Amino acid sequence: MEFGKDLALVAQRERLPLQKTVNMHRGIIEGCCRVWHREHHAEFIEDVLSSFRERPLWIERVPKRIQARERRELLESEGRGRKRKPSVVDE
Repeated sequence: MEFGKDLALVAQRERLPLQKTVNMHRGIIEGCCRVWHREHHAEFIEDVLSSFRERPLWIERVPKRIQARERRELLESEGRGRKRKPSVVDE
């Protein structure tokens, strides 16, 4: 939630066009979520995220984990927007 507010703050300050919002439902909780474009806003999101990672909240709550390497490897091989390695199914 705080990361989203940081994105909105920077977007407003830089006068970026308002992003499409979608209604999100999770159980009884309903809210509005901005949708950012993974290519057009990649640099903007990375800048905000790198600043967010320096906050004490992030440092305290998100310790370095062994799973991080496995997650990156999974995303590199199967994540959206990346060149995929040929799999057995593709051959």
